[in-house]
This record gives sequence, C-alpha cells and structure tokens, in this order.
Amino acid sequence: MNNDEFYIRDRDHYLNKILNSDAPRKLIIAGPGTGKTHTFKKLLEKSSKSSGKKGLVITFIKNLVNDLDRDLKDLADVRTFHSFCRFQITKIKRPHFEYYPNLLRIIEKDLSILDPSYKKEKTKLDSYFFELKEKMIDKALKIGDYYNAVGHTDSVYRVYKYYELHPEKIPEYPILLVDEYQDFNLLETKLIEKLTSKNPILIVGDDDQALYTFKNSKPDFLRNLVKDEKYEKFSLPYCQRCTKVIVGAVNKIIEVSKKSGCLKGRIDKPFKYFPPKKGKDSEENPKIINVLCSIEKKNCPYAAKYIMNEIINMPDEYRKEALNNQEPAALVIGPKQFLDNAMDFLRKNKNYLGENGWFIQEKKDKDGMVHILDGYKLLFSNLNSRLGWRIILDRELTFINNLKEALAKGKELIELIDEKSRRLHLQILMALKKINNQEHISNDEKELLKNRIGLSPDDIKIYLENVTDECAQESQNNLKILCTSFEGSKGLAAQYVFILGLNQGHFPRQIPPRDIDIYRFIVALTRARKRSYVISYGFFGKGSLNESIFLNYIKDSLSDPIFINKDYVKKFL
Repeated sequence: MNNDEFYIRDRDHYLNKILNSDAPRKLIIAGPGTGKTHTFKKLLEKSSKSSGKKGLVITFIKNLVNDLDRDLKDLADVRTFHSFCRFQITKIKRPHFEYYPNLLRIIEKDLSILDPSYKKEKTKLDSYFFELKEKMIDKALKIGDYYNAVGHTDSVYRVYKYYELHPEKIPEYPILLVDEYQDFNLLETKLIEKLTSKNPILIVGDDDQALYTFKNSKPDFLRNLVKDEKYEKFSLPYCQRCTKVIVGAVNKIIEVSKKSGCLKGRIDKPFKYFPPKKGKDSEENPKIINVLCSIEKKNCPYAAKYIMNEIINMPDEYRKEALNNQEPAALVIGPKQFLDNAMDFLRKNKNYLGENGWFIQEKKDKDGMVHILDGYKLLFSNLNSRLGWRIILDRELTFINNLKEALAKGKELIELIDEKSRRLHLQILMALKKINNQEHISNDEKELLKNRIGLSPDDIKIYLENVTDECAQESQNNLKILCTSFEGSKGLAAQYVFILGLNQGHFPRQIPPRDIDIYRFIVALTRARKRSYVISYGFFGKGSLNESIFLNYIKDSLSDPIFINKDYVKKFL
C-alpha cells in the first residue's frame, strides 16, 4: 500500500464509522475543510434511500447555504436558521403578516418612547431574546403584534414557544443535519432541542471557529454536547482544503495558545494534512508568505499594490479552479482600518488585473440597518401597512405622540397623520413605484426624492431591487476578489487569502490574545486552498507598530520576510 492509499483508507474509515452508526443522535467535532459536506451527502443518500423523503440541513452561516444547496438540493431542504423559522412561522401566525428582518430595531425605538427607563439599557433587544428573558420579550412581542410583523430574532422565539406549547406540531424529517453549532446561542439551541425530540439528528461543530459572540453564541453549548451521553461522538480529522503548512500553523497556534493559558475548555480534536488531495498544492506553496509594509496610508497603499501584483500573477490553473468552484479567487481579510484602504485601491485599479472581468466586492452584513425605503417597499403591496408607515414617519418630529396613541389604542398610523403629510408621502410612493417599474419620472419627482430620500433614482432602483451595483454586474464568468471581515469570511474559501493588520494592538488587540482573536486567525488562515499571506506594517497613522504576537506563534511556517517599501514598489510593482 502506498502512502496515498493509506490516507484514503484512513479518511474513509472515519467516514464509514459515521455512516454505519444507527445512533439517533450523532455529534461530529471537526475542523475546517474536513469534508463535512461530503459526509452530509452520504448520510442524506442513505436516509433518502430508506425513507424516500428529503432531510433538513440547518446552518447559521449564510455563506454555506448556496454551496450546501448546490450539492444537496436533491436530498435535503437547506436553510439558514432564520429562513427555516420564517417558513415555519407561516404555519403558526395569522395570515398576511409582514416579514421584516430588522423589526427589533424598530421595536427598540418604540420601547424607549413608551418606557423612558429602557433608554438607559445598553443591552440590545436581541440579547433578551437570545437569553430567553421573558419579561422584556413579552413587551417586544406585543409591539410586533401591533405591526403584524416578525423579524429575524423574534421569529426564532415565536417558533420555539409554539413548539413548546404544541409539541405535536414539530415537523418530522428522516434526518436533521445541523452545521456550525458553535455559532448558536441559547435560544437557537433550545429550538434545536425541540426539533431533536421528533427527529434523528447529526450536529457538526468546531469550537476553534466560534466567531459569533456578537449574537450571544457560546462554544460552551457545543462543549456540553460532547459530555452528553445521549450523543455518539465522531471526528473527521483530515483537512482537504488546506496545504501542509497551513494545517501545521493551525496546530501550532492551538499548542502555543493553550500553553499561554488561552482556549480553556477547548475540545481536543485531530486536524491533519491530507497528501492525496493537497500534496501538489503543498509542494507549490511550502510557506505562508510573510509581508512587512513600511507604511500604511491612503497615498502609500503598498499592501494593496502588493496584493494586486500577486493576484495578477496567479497561475491560470488556480483561476480556473476558482471559477469551477464558484468561489472567490482571492479573499482579503482584516480589521476595517486596513481593509478599507486595500479595497479602495483594488476597485480603482481593477483594470490592471487583465481583461477577464475581475469583480471586486466588499461583503457587508446589512442586518440591523433600517432605511426609509424599507417602509415605502412595504407600502407597495399594502398601503395600510402599519410597519411601513412606522418606518417612514420615524423622521417626523410630531410622530412620538401619534405613535403612543397608536400603540396604546391599536389605532391605524395612517389615520393619525395630517392630510398634508399623507399627500406628500403618497407622492413619494408613486414616484418610487415608477422607478421600481422602470417608468419615467419627472424632474420635480427627482427633486422630491433627492430632498426626502437623499438618493438618486439609480441608487434608489438598486436598493429596491435589493442588490448592489457591483452584484448587478457580476456573472459566473467573473473572477472575484472579496474583501471582508474575519466574521464575514466564515463559510468561504479561495485560492489566495491575504490577512491584513498583523500588528500588536490591531490584531490581536491585547496580550495574551483573547480566544476570539485566536479563532479569527484560525478561520482566516484556513480559508486558503493554495496560499496564505500575513501582512503587517511598520507605520500606521501617527505611530510606529510592532509585529503581531501571532507571527511569532507560526514563525516556523513563515517565508523569509518580504519588505515592501518605496524602492520595492518602484522596482517590482
């Protein structure tokens, strides 16, 4: 048996243990790129063969849904947690309700108007839902009922409470697969428990990738399942995405972090290099590229110039692989203060990348943003939409008293608006409908929209279509560079990954590093299929910078430093 045969047999041994298990509750602890989608497919094929029905796959990560759906759509219904709850709530809430993801932002404002003491609360309303704090939740739901609307977070709670009162209504599937469990919070884990009561389940997680603490997720929920005797535990040790040097660097980060007192309670898991698939890539990319820029300024975008040069020289076979995988050719990841400069430069100079139609995109999460156009969009289909009028009237100085009366007495908001204001908003609505229907609007209407909305007709059209101007130009034939935060990179992969800001005080922000920064570094490194770059700076803003302690953690995995300064740029870039 040659080495490749050994690795393939050993990998398949771990997979077959999962496939051959009859345990109704299974738990896989596995690192990035270890074949979870392939495992899901095999389990769903087995389940479909015996039941003739589709399974259900749930993940919190939006980035994963398209990839999972592409591979599993014939075998399972693939949904984010929120889309699953949105679908379920159509069965349990009165008809014709409105779904507005950012509803809790509106309710927060209403609570502060009705109860001035709430203004002093520094906790976001979502956190009360995440932690199941019933008293505040009840107040919020009453306001949601007035608007006959549900949003992202409250829909999860409503579904959970409904199943608690009506367990016979819990949907049944031949198998339920839950991915990225480390990113779930208390409310979400409680809903998963309800679903588990009626369904065989497989849960997958990795506490080394627990990035979503902003939504009260905790790796402890995953760690508690490891101790739960009702679950049979499995592992998938072989990373089939990353090269040998990246796998080695991740293991070194974990080793050093634990020695320094970090990662307490971490689940030990094997994370191994897989030569049959990554041997050639590992030979071609034996080191993580260590880049030190002398300075970072708008007028000295040395890092961005270096990144562009590397992408220009990316081998054609790497580019083709990115297109075949329908994923970015390059990811640029880092703190916002460094990411913005790089993204601006790449956008302005993308013609230098060649004639293949490169597409530069910034990945932003718009959750939590309420825009006046959202209100008008709701009025398109329902002129009496309470939520639509609520969003539109948020800027009106006289609105507070009207809102108090509406909420207290259940009155229609439209009836409490003076005739002049109502006519103005209806004029705006008619102009917006024309734009939405691609009809001509007059100069007076353009001026009205500019004064009241603050956007041009073209920008309004883009917003109403719910796409960005860049996305409208994107096609599957475009090679893509995606600029994003550490959290935004979850669920993604690319040929090249550039990690910016490897300086003390920026990334990580403190010594010893917080666990969340260790997780961010691991996630960023393991997005790379071929090559990963770590970029630090000698000078930024008004002061000099020191290298990140993370570079010391992985010093044996790094190339000799490449110093990017004025002379280097002139000579090589």
